[in-house]
Amino acid sequence: MISVPFCILVPLILAVALNTKPVLGKFFQGLFYLPSLFSISAVVIVWSLIFNPNYGPLNTLFHLNQVWTGTQPWAWMTIVILTVWWTIGGNMIIYQAALNGISKDYYEAADIDGASSWQKFIHITLPSIRGQLLYTIVTTTIAQFNIYGQPLMLTNGGPNGSTTVLMMNIQQNAFGSGQSLAGLSSAMAVILGICITIVSMIQLFLLRSKD
Repeated sequence: MISVPFCILVPLILAVALNTKPVLGKFFQGLFYLPSLFSISAVVIVWSLIFNPNYGPLNTLFHLNQVWTGTQPWAWMTIVILTVWWTIGGNMIIYQAALNGISKDYYEAADIDGASSWQKFIHITLPSIRGQLLYTIVTTTIAQFNIYGQPLMLTNGGPNGSTTVLMMNIQQNAFGSGQSLAGLSSAMAVILGICITIVSMIQLFLLRSKD
C-alpha cells in the first residue's frame, strides 16, 4: 500500500509534463510505458542487479556499501521503487488520454483571467479527469493488495519476515506447510477479497461524493 500514492502521483505529473510537449511527449510516453510490457520476473532480475551490494551500479556509482534488500527501511524502498517503475506506464497513458480530451478553451479562458499554472491544474485539469483518477486509484489499490512477485523474488520476505506480504502467507499456508493449513489460507484469501471490496467501495463513495 505504500506505493499506491506514488503509482498515482508520479504518472499524473509525467502525463501533465509530457502533455505540454507533444513532440517529445510521444517519445517519452513510449519510453515510460515500456517497463509495463516486461514480466515481473524480468523486472526483478534487472533491479536485483542494480541493488546488488557487491557489484551493483548503484553502490558503485555513489561509492556506497549498502545492502539494499537486506536491511530496513531500504528493503521496502526497493520494492516501492521497482513497483512504481514497472507500473508507471499504464496509469500515465490513461491520464494522457484524459488530458487530450480537455477542451483548450478552458485554459484559454483561464489565461485571460490571469490564472496561474497551479490554479489551472487544480480547477480545470483535476476536475476534468476525475473519472480517470477514480479508476486508477481503485485499480492500483487492488493491485497493491495482491502484490506478490516483487517481495518474493527481490527480498524473499526478508529481512526477518518484514516484507512478507499477505499473498506470500496465503501461498505458504496453502502449498508450503501441508494440507492442514489449506483452510486457513482459504479464509485469508476470502478476507483479502472482502477487504479489497470494502476499500474500493469507500474510495468510490469518497471520490464521487465530491462531484
